[in-house]
Amino acid sequence: MKSKSPGIALLLAIAFPGGGHYYCGRIASGIWYSCLFVLIMPFIYGVMSYSRIAAFQRDPLQSLPFPMLMLPIQAIIMLIIWLFSL
Repeated sequence: MKSKSPGIALLLAIAFPGGGHYYCGRIASGIWYSCLFVLIMPFIYGVMSYSRIAAFQRDPLQSLPFPMLMLPIQAIIMLIIWLFSL
């Protein structure tokens, strides 16, 4: 059996969650991480969007910086999910 390249597995993991697991033949864990990513990210985006809309409705002028904070929070959450998929 031909050994798998760790570099290719890393590139596939960066391209999409679970990609490195699929490449290495760990199909079950690849499916798990792909599903985790697909199910959690819309929920997080929905919660953050709802919070932003609610803040805007309370006070439109004070809620303007909030979207700037949303991107780093989403990036951190995505990084955590990605790190667990390696």
